[in-house]
Amino acid sequence: MSDVLIVDDNDDFRKLVRTMLRGSGIIDINDVYSAAECLLLLIKDPPKVLILDINMPFITGLDILDAVKQNKWLDNVHVIIITGSDFVGSSTSVRRGAVDYFLKPITESKKFTALVKYYLELEQFKESQ
Repeated sequence: MSDVLIVDDNDDFRKLVRTMLRGSGIIDINDVYSAAECLLLLIKDPPKVLILDINMPFITGLDILDAVKQNKWLDNVHVIIITGSDFVGSSTSVRRGAVDYFLKPITESKKFTALVKYYLELEQFKESQ
């Protein structure tokens, strides 16, 4: 299980999030361009934290969130939603099982990285029990 998977169709934004997380000490980071790639990785190597854009072509981030929440074997995947425009979808995502959401650009970088670290540490604690 990798630590973090970033899913966004914007290359620059994925690089920005990766840099932000690496700057806070998180190094086991994977990133993909499409929802289809994300679904394949969820099957092969589910992350501990999934950072997921809502607005992507073909399959939305909310569709992936629903798939994660409907599969018991993905119970330990913590989903954080990111979006550039869909505030309603973002707040709805929390009701659908996301742990939190952030609007692009991520202006609360300390809160964002602290949240990711919290869920990584939670999974590490669970694994040690």
